[in-house]
Amino acid sequence: MSTQTSTHWLELLVAVAALAAIQLWLRPLLPVDETRYLSVAWEMWSRGDFLVPYLNGEAYSHKPPLLFW
Repeated sequence: MSTQTSTHWLELLVAVAALAAIQLWLRPLLPVDETRYLSVAWEMWSRGDFLVPYLNGEAYSHKPPLLFW
């Protein structure tokens, strides 16, 4: 493989790595919806009430209970 071809592959690899790093930096570690759903499921489990979902002690009626089971 020639030096010029190796240089092009290296440039491409660096560009892809830079784009991947930027995308990882811009995205949150956990999406907000997933943490909310985890909280609702945790409250359902801790209360023992699997029919009415709760979020922060209040009834959470935005989604059906089956979503959190």
